[in-house]
Formats: sequence, structure tokens, C-alpha cells
Amino acid sequence: MNSRVSPDAQGRTTDVCLIRSQRCTGSRASQMKIMIVDDHQEIRRLLRSALGHLTTDFVECADGTEAVAEFAHQRPDWTIMDIAMKPMDGLEATRRIKSCDASSRILILTQHDTPQMRTAALNAGAVAVLSKDQLASVATMLGKADGGAASTDPRVRP
Repeated sequence: MNSRVSPDAQGRTTDVCLIRSQRCTGSRASQMKIMIVDDHQEIRRLLRSALGHLTTDFVECADGTEAVAEFAHQRPDWTIMDIAMKPMDGLEATRRIKSCDASSRILILTQHDTPQMRTAALNAGAVAVLSKDQLASVATMLGKADGGAASTDPRVRP
């Protein structure tokens, strides 16, 4: 178990790697847990609605700082992360989460869909990058990946 201390928005420090993520293998013992990280409440609501057939177990965070702190406690199966957030953006939050749990699955969902941003997100540790214009594709991607089927989507890194 790695341990890193990270300041939150109020300057308090938190051990963000308290628990290494543990996931079921083979058949799922329960529904997947999805953490949605976006500074816009409406996007979080839309994602909950779009993914409701996959799970009812959602954790919501409004920024990267909150996501890093919650990840260790919540241990989600998937994290859907926006990039443009303050005080900590999604790229930094992804790097911090991946440094604590290399097996974490983070999908970047952004309106800033450029080749440079895709490269930066994948280099930060995201397993996939989708534009917010492709919101309907999120459920398909998570459902296939969590069901054990290999993804043929070129945006998903093995």
C-alpha cells in the first residue's frame, strides 16, 4: 500500500492512499461503483441517468481534489473524470489516483477534445478519452469493459 499526503481545498492534509483498490474478478459479487468527477452538477446528473442501467452506486465529486481524497475511501470500479476543474484539474487528479492505485480505471470525459489533450490524458493514466459530445458512448464502453469483453475501441489502452 502506497501512502501520500495531499492538501485539500482548505489546506488540510489527507492520506489519499489509505486503501488499495480491490475489485472482484470473475463474476461480479455486486454492482459496479462509479465515481463521477465534474464541476458541473448537470453533467453529473446526465451521467447518473445515462449509466443507471449499469449501477445505482455512484459517488460524485465536484473537483480533482475531492476525487483524490474520495477515491481511497470509495474504491470505485470506474472513475469518469472531467479535465477542466479547479483547484485541481482532472489530469493531476488522474496522475495522483494512478500513483496510489495503478489498476484504477479512469475515463476522461471532456469538452476539450484535441489530440494534445488526448495524449496528455492517456499519459496521465486514463484508460480512455471521450468527448462530452459522445456521452452515449460512456455506458457502452463501461458496460463492455466491466463485463470482461475486450474493447476494440482505439481510445482504450490495454
